This record gives sequence, C-alpha cells and structure tokens, in this order.
Amino acid sequence: MTEPLTAAERLFGVTLLGCTPTGVQAACHLPTRAHGSSHVIGRLGLLADMTAGRTVRAFLPPELVIRTANLRVDVGDRPPRSGETIRATGALLASSAAHALSEAVLTAPDGAVVARCTARFIIVAGAEPARQRRLGLQPDAAPAPLESMPGLSERVEPGCVVLTARPDARFGNHDGMMHGGVQVALADAALHAAAREAGGGEPALIDMTVRYMRPIPVDGSTIELQATVERAGRLVTVTRARGSDEQGRLLMTAEATFSSARRVRMDE
Repeated sequence: MTEPLTAAERLFGVTLLGCTPTGVQAACHLPTRAHGSSHVIGRLGLLADMTAGRTVRAFLPPELVIRTANLRVDVGDRPPRSGETIRATGALLASSAAHALSEAVLTAPDGAVVARCTARFIIVAGAEPARQRRLGLQPDAAPAPLESMPGLSERVEPGCVVLTARPDARFGNHDGMMHGGVQVALADAALHAAAREAGGGEPALIDMTVRYMRPIPVDGSTIELQATVERAGRLVTVTRARGSDEQGRLLMTAEATFSSARRVRMDE
C-alpha cells in the first residue's frame, strides 16, 4: 500500500483511504456542475478501476503485476450526484496463477449504492515492478475534468460520433500508459454522445463494459473513439465504441446500455 497515487488519480480527485480484510478503500469527491461537464459515471470509472486493481495487487507478491482485461460498471440504487464524496470498497472475488477477478462497490454518503464494478485482470508473472514514475503533477494540484485532456473534441459524422484526444502524461499510470479508469471516462463520453444523438435527450446510463486491447501511450499521440448506436428503442438504447491509434490499431472497445430519454407507458 506504499505505491503512490498516479498522476491521473490525483487529477481526478481520487484519494486512497486504506485496506480492509477484503481489499482496498478509496474515495472521490465529485465536482459541481460548475467545475466541468464530465459525466459522473465516467469520472467514477477511475475510482472503480483503481480500487479493483489495487485490491488485486494487495493479495499478490510484489514481483507480480497486473494488466486490466475488462471492466464493467452497473449503476446501482440511484445515480451519483455532483458534489458528493463517493466511497469505493474493493473485494477479491477469484484468483488463479493467470488472472484475477475483483469488484468495487461505490456508495454515496447516505449509504446508497451508486454503482458496482467488476474487473478482470491478467497476472503477469516475472514482470518488472511498476516504475512509479513521477509525471509532473504536483500533489496539491486542483482536480481537473476530462475536458482538460489536450485535443479533446467531438464531432458527429454519418452513422457515428467521433471523439478524438491527445492524452499527455497527466492521464498516465505508473507504467507511463493511459490509466484504465481514464479510458472508462473517454468511453463514457463517446457512448453518451452517441445515445444522445439517437434519442434527442440526455440518456441515463444503466451499464457499461470496457475491454482493453493494448496499452495506450500518453505521449500526445492522437487516439480516436468511434461510437455507434446498436439499437435505439422505446425503453433502452445500446451504443458501442471502438478506440484506435494513428496507425489504425485497435486500442479498446466499449459498449453501454442507456434508458431511453423518452419514457413511455407500458400499455402504449
């Protein structure tokens, strides 16, 4: 538990609280609407990824490292609210020599479960320990929204919404690659935009799954997420996204389910 917070974790306002017998506890204070328009679920993706990942590492020998294979977020009793401090509690669900499964339960100050996250990690045997690089963010730096990522832009094209960005070192992990939780935030933004275009209103997320295909450098290179609508129904809208680099290599995929913006009566 001596591993310091990454630049991205501090940038998103995440704090590490300590350990329980089952795993790690962490927290994140959500910004008010005046401090950025990032979707709160996307911001909490970093809190969930960090808690689930550090929970696995807490049970592993120090010479082993993990790589995130996929992460799923299910919205709970109610959506999180801007300005709340959300607490995440991790637990190791299953582990073998090759992979591990853990969860992070995110709760609001009133005890409501705002989200449940499960994550699958690949255990890399004999790998060098994480480098724990210092990436230029001062400990007292003010948390910033996703919109502070260089080159972040969104455009609507026929049949899809395209999100582009040029992530820098502030959004990295200890290995100098993009933090898995930041990828959740980017996917959330792209998937929300596609659902919004389909429904003409602000969709409410039900669940989201992100799959990590290869590490993403945070060296200012351009990445692109293309989000499309799989289905736009009266009750639910399903969107999918694919992220690629400048060479066209697949970096990540994501999918999400939203409750449709236009609510209907069941007898319609």
